[in-house]
Amino acid sequence: MKPNIISKIATIDQTDWKLIDAMSDADIDFSDNPAWTDTDFANAKPRSPYKTSNKLPIHILLPPDIATFFQAIGEGWQSKVEDILRAYIATHQS
Repeated sequence: MKPNIISKIATIDQTDWKLIDAMSDADIDFSDNPAWTDTDFANAKPRSPYKTSNKLPIHILLPPDIATFFQAIGEGWQSKVEDILRAYIATHQS
């Protein structure tokens, strides 16, 4: 089972937040992040998969052995589960 990502981040975060909070905008180096122009904003497109996806977000509880098996596939394991569910539907429709 994967560790809770929030607790993992919290244990490795070494940021000096007091120093960050004390900084003004003038103290921040934005040289690698140029300002956007009106054209940049006009051409920008949303990239959220939830805005363009025709899939429903659901929550499913799986036994640990099943979840571990599919997650071990790596990237794309959710699509593999989807393929298996589609195959099941195809063989069980009247």
